[in-house]
Amino acid sequence: MLNKLKKKLVITYSIIVFIVVTTIVCSFALFTKQQMDDKYQSEFEAEFNSQYNYLNSISNIDNLRDYKPKDDYLIFITETNNSKIDTYSYLGNNINITNASKTRLYNHFKKLAKKEGIIIEGSATTNGISNTYTVKMNDEKTYICKCYVERKSMGQYIDMYEGPLMMYNLTFRSIVVAKSVEADESKTLVFGNICALIYILSLFLLIAGSYKLVNNALGPVAENDKRQREFIAAASHELKSPLAVIKANNSAIRIDLDANRQFVNVINSECNRMSRLIEDLLILASSESGKWSINKEKIELDTLLIETYEIFEPIYNENAKKLFLEIPEESLPIIDGDKERIKQVLAILLDNAMNYAGDNITVIIRGRQEKNKIVMEIEDNGIGISDDNKLHIFERFYRVDDSRKDKSHFGLGLSVAYELVRLHGGTIDIRDTSGGGSTFIVSL
Repeated sequence: MLNKLKKKLVITYSIIVFIVVTTIVCSFALFTKQQMDDKYQSEFEAEFNSQYNYLNSISNIDNLRDYKPKDDYLIFITETNNSKIDTYSYLGNNINITNASKTRLYNHFKKLAKKEGIIIEGSATTNGISNTYTVKMNDEKTYICKCYVERKSMGQYIDMYEGPLMMYNLTFRSIVVAKSVEADESKTLVFGNICALIYILSLFLLIAGSYKLVNNALGPVAENDKRQREFIAAASHELKSPLAVIKANNSAIRIDLDANRQFVNVINSECNRMSRLIEDLLILASSESGKWSINKEKIELDTLLIETYEIFEPIYNENAKKLFLEIPEESLPIIDGDKERIKQVLAILLDNAMNYAGDNITVIIRGRQEKNKIVMEIEDNGIGISDDNKLHIFERFYRVDDSRKDKSHFGLGLSVAYELVRLHGGTIDIRDTSGGGSTFIVSL
């Protein structure tokens, strides 16, 4: 189920990322391309004006024999003097064009200019500047072109024999500026490739990030689901065992009535065991759901530690183990908390030490104040707990030694203690005792 949910979320995030990234990159690419086109157009217009001002200032075109325009530019100058038409062309260093292609370019632009009334070859009535045109040649090369036509001299009247005869001595000069856009297209292509690369990398990184985000988001859910399955399996196993014992003893009662007392005691013991298990499970379930609350009251910690010591000291003696209490001479501060629950935490830790620390051990109950908190310690000099086991010691149904035959413990005690301390806003931790053993530290 979680795998299906993960797959759906990854697909959803990927689609959203694809749409967002595509929109952003395309918008950026279109905007930047427009900016680049505007820049190229502006540069061309500036160069056209510069070329026109310079070339138009040259009265004798023969003075332009060695003229070289800028690298990507091609200049045509046409002078029309009555019926005589002379056309000259000047190529920049980067212009590589055959004479035939050059003629086709000139003639094609001449037709375009004529449509708007600009006469490049011949007599024009007025000066004029053409629009800017894009001309694509058969060799796939593209040029942008613009021209200026100017009347250089006016006609004059000459008396001829019987009357005045008007003779025309008119000169028209047209300047066509063409720019190869190959370099600009190359820059645009490089920019497009960079945008495509950024687009692909962005998609890959963001989709990978989405996958990681989904994994991180569902990680706790998956872990919780795993723990829940393990919890149900362990709880089912733990509940199954006492029920099997009760069922077996109940059958035995029916067969052998003289042994009733023995079997009734076993049934009672197993019922008590089930009751403790269910109580622990309810505490953990209530804690997780947030429905369980503690009944806070003023607690004299010295008194609570002494009471706990007096309850467990005889039990330790019966088991050939020693229990000591260490508290400072000055009274410990009064704290707010649930007295019974804190006592339950201490009981779990003391019971845990008595049953798992080993034989002939000494356990110390210690209380002290550290800055703004109260610290209680249960210290033993037993066999200790390995570092690997410390990582899992507060997990439900976790036992350091699963081979133990003692069925009175379910591996829930430390989990319950952890939750009770957490509900008091405190912490519980474990460290090695100097010289061997373990020390549980509760800070409130």
